[in-house]
Amino acid sequence: MNKFEIAIFTKNSKYAEALAKGLCVESKGVEALILYSMEDVIEELETEKRILITDIEMPPHPQILTLTDEETYEMKSVTKKAPVKEILRMATLIHYHNTGDLFDPNEDRNLTTINIVSYEGGSGATSLALTMARLLATEEDNNVLYLNLTKKDDYFLYGKYFAADRFPKRQFIYETFYTNERVEIENYLCVDEWGVKYFCAEADQNSFLWDCNLQIILKGIRDSKKFTHIIIDSGKGVLQRIVEDIRIRIIRKDNMLALLTEGDADFEVINFSTQHDSDAKKYHIPADTDSFNLEKDNIEISLVGKFSEAASKILKDIAEKE
Repeated sequence: MNKFEIAIFTKNSKYAEALAKGLCVESKGVEALILYSMEDVIEELETEKRILITDIEMPPHPQILTLTDEETYEMKSVTKKAPVKEILRMATLIHYHNTGDLFDPNEDRNLTTINIVSYEGGSGATSLALTMARLLATEEDNNVLYLNLTKKDDYFLYGKYFAADRFPKRQFIYETFYTNERVEIENYLCVDEWGVKYFCAEADQNSFLWDCNLQIILKGIRDSKKFTHIIIDSGKGVLQRIVEDIRIRIIRKDNMLALLTEGDADFEVINFSTQHDSDAKKYHIPADTDSFNLEKDNIEISLVGKFSEAASKILKDIAEKE
């Protein structure tokens, strides 16, 4: 999410004004509303729209972050002496616990993150993710990262996604988790012939899925400020909000259960479809064997064909939506 709404109600209105200003300076995505009466507080809590930051003792409520005079270790409390950054962090944690939506104070609003998920293997999630990444990378001024979050790095089937001179994913995990210094992400990335950046594929299981906290890894990637687009290949899994992303659910036309199940997706793609009635949210991609060249060691995807045309149409609609 790139907007985070906070309400502030404190004994000292000058303190509330100073805190509101500090929070907005800390992150451009923060919108702070100052409340001046208990009537306003009660009305605000009934809406459950904003996190309420207050130093007034009140009954427990899932939307409240309490400011204390002394150090505290309670999840929904933080001392007034804490830096503004820490107060904001605690407020975002409460919001994440309540809604599952993650607000990143450092998020670059010029970054577009597209998350592609399928219900089953063979639906075309990796093909769609790589095609979108390549189409975007061919445009001037774009810097695109393809990020695989499936159990295995099967994207090596689509090209030579290995490089001996690049650092491995596990080292990136270590640097992101345990050092305070900014990680030089370029040391870990390879570039394909279209200009798409990617982490080197691993022969066994995907370390990003098994060995770390995805939120921290994604934060490390976004904090690098290197990319205009991140294309996440989540493969087979539950469609969930990983970051403030554009979510695409891709389904095979013969998966009746998935077709009848409504998902929380911004766009839905029916692959291998016999229909052509795509609209602003649902797209039908016909079976397109001409765009895929199955060689002995890898799969080549043409950027000229029905599959890439559909991917290009989705990208155009995403850009217009933003």
